[in-house]
Order: sequence, then structure tokens, then C-alpha cells
Amino acid sequence: MQIIDDDLGKSGISSAERTGFQTLVSAVGLAQVGIILVTDVSRLARNCADWYRLLDLASLCATLISDSAGIYDPRLFDDRLLLGLKGTFARSPVVQHAHPPDCRPLQQGQARRTCLTSAGGGMIGLQMAGVVLTADRQVQDAIRLVFALFRQLGSAHRILHYCRDHQLTLPYLTSDGLGGRLVAWRPADFTTIYQILKRPIYAGVYAYGRTQGQHLPGSQGKVRRQRLPQEKWIVLKPDAHEGYITWAEYQENQKQLAENRQLAPMAAAGPAREGSALLQGIVLCARCGTRVTATSLSTSARRSAKPWPSPAASASAWRTWMSPLASFC
Repeated sequence: MQIIDDDLGKSGISSAERTGFQTLVSAVGLAQVGIILVTDVSRLARNCADWYRLLDLASLCATLISDSAGIYDPRLFDDRLLLGLKGTFARSPVVQHAHPPDCRPLQQGQARRTCLTSAGGGMIGLQMAGVVLTADRQVQDAIRLVFALFRQLGSAHRILHYCRDHQLTLPYLTSDGLGGRLVAWRPADFTTIYQILKRPIYAGVYAYGRTQGQHLPGSQGKVRRQRLPQEKWIVLKPDAHEGYITWAEYQENQKQLAENRQLAPMAAAGPAREGSALLQGIVLCARCGTRVTATSLSTSARRSAKPWPSPAASASAWRTWMSPLASFC
């Protein structure tokens, strides 16, 4: 008898890092296992693909499966049906956690009645007074400067260059180590500038449901966040509190940012040249719509990087090459 306890404390959503489950599947496939003893078969896997792969191998190699409820033979129709149902029920809590059927409508209803969003670096959320501007005038001046520069320059990248030329710092929220949040300062970067321009809270707007999460298959609970268009936001209340700019100015800023995003790839693409980056700025990601661009890799990354398939390669070869990139979207 061999005891496998390598997966203690690890989630059964994916078998990518579960060495114990991989060892078990390999041993079953080599017909080295007569019976699998487990307290509950639902603890073997919470992923239908992993679970049914194990059942297929156990049926092929005449391996029995036993838990506290009984002994099952995957070769028998009734036992296979019962094991399949147990695997489906084991997957149900994972699906409910990713898409809760009962809590989400309640949370959306509460979002329509009150404020569930977190305040930004230049705002303070109060339980009774709602959201108000921070009392720190230095933070206020820094955020007002970002909006003033955008009105003048019309580009987040130009704001970044201006801040770097003048060695300006911008505020951001960070953890204080005690469960709270505090305002800290750091040299201006594009992410901070872009978030200030994109967050509607700085325009006095209460918005909820601006993004939608989707669990990636086979990726241990990783969630891909996707921004939704404004008409699909769950809650949108202009003039909900005091802001740094008006709602009309916020709309103009978003229009300008969208135009900059559409023009930038075409302007940066340049003439067609030889090399592996021939399609940069032209190829779009099928998941998120982001344009593929060239980047510099370290020596170790270049050694492990896979070459592009040839133009005459089949569609399956291209799908195999692109599959590892899905988790980056």
C-alpha cells in the first residue's frame, strides 16, 4: 500500500501543481494500482477534465475506487454513473464560488441603494457623509494637476513625460499593515496617471460593475478581468458626490483616451520590416483585443521561448503555440 499525501493544502481545481494526483494518474495508467482508497472521491479532483481522465484510466486498467460510502468499479455502468455524479457535485462549489447565484443579485441591489466602491487616493469614504474630497491639499493639487495637464496635452504619455521632466510624484493608496489604507507617494508612472483619468469617482460619479471576471480553464482559480462598456455598468449615478472634474469633462477625457488608443498602434507600427516582429500592431488577441507588440526578452527567456510557427503551419499548430498566452490576457 502506498500513501499519497503530497497534495495536502492544495486546491483540487487544477492538477498543474498537484504532484500527488499526477503520480496517482501515472500509476493507474501503468496498471500498477488495484484499488484507490480515499475518504471522499470528491477530494481527488474538482475539475471534470481531471476527474474523467482518472475514471477512463481506472476503467481501462481495472482499478477500483473506494471511499467511505462504498467500493466502485468504473467498468460497470451504474458505478461509473455514480462516480460521474460525484465528480459533478464536487465541481459545483467551485462554479458557485465563481458565479454565486444568490449573493450576486443581493450585492447588486445593495450597490443600487448604497455605495460599495472603494475611494481613490484623492477621496475619503465616510460611513455617514458618503465620499468626500481628502483634506490633504497636496493630494488634491496633484490630482488636479493631472486633469489640467490632460486638458492641455491630451495624452497620458505626455503627462508622464512632463512629470518625469519636472520630477513630480503622485499619490497612491497602499496598505498600512493593520487592515487599513494610507496615502503614499511615488514617482509618476503611467499606471497611476491612467487610473486617475479612468476612475469615475474623481468626477463625482458612483459607478459599480465596471469590470467582469471570468475564470480561466485549467488555471488554479485565476480570474481574467475584462472592462465593460459604460452602458453595461450595473450602477451609474452622476453627481453622487463632490469631484475634481465634471461628468461631461470625464466623458470627453474617455473619448480622447479611446482615440489615443486607436491611433497609437498605427502610428507606432512604422514601415514593414524583416524579423520575427513583422506583425506587431496588426495581430489582435482573440480574448481581450490587445494588439501584439514586440518586447525585449532576457537571455534565459530567449532560450525557453518557442519559435513562431511557419506560415504554412496548420491551424492546430497555431492554437498550440498561442494557448500558453491565454493566461496573460
